[in-house]
Amino acid sequence: MDTLGGVAHLRDIYDYAADRRPTQNSHWREQIRKVCRKTAKRVGRGRYALADTLELDLAVA
Repeated sequence: MDTLGGVAHLRDIYDYAADRRPTQNSHWREQIRKVCRKTAKRVGRGRYALADTLELDLAVA
């Protein structure tokens, strides 16, 4: 998500990950959602942000 600016929509994360998948697991989108739920903060429908990105936004505001 760093590459995508710290905040990204799931479809953008899917697009980024599609060519970089380490396995041909057919459930890779579900795995991406799982990782997003565990490591990032949901900031909208289908949008996630890294915690440090949110902290920076709050510091500027």
